Amino acid sequence: MLFTTRLVCSILLALFAASAARSGEPESFPVPTPDERDQFRKSHVRLSGMNEPLTSQEVAIAAAQDDVDIQDYFIVLEFIPTTRGVTGSVTI
Repeated sequence: MLFTTRLVCSILLALFAASAARSGEPESFPVPTPDERDQFRKSHVRLSGMNEPLTSQEVAIAAAQDDVDIQDYFIVLEFIPTTRGVTGSVTI
């Protein structure tokens, strides 16, 4: 009797745990809109300085990037633990 009670309780507990795990929807990562991506890219802190105005060359580069929409690329990375280095290449 004791074995049967433990077995039934274990099965019920396993079923409850499995149903609770399935009922939770995975959190979806909020995907930014194209406008939000443009706003982030254009307002992101630059290495040249935090609040410095853009140079004419930087303005020209940013304008040229607005017309580019790369959809496929291949990245090859090699991580070198001994030197803590990374090398790689990108094919567009």
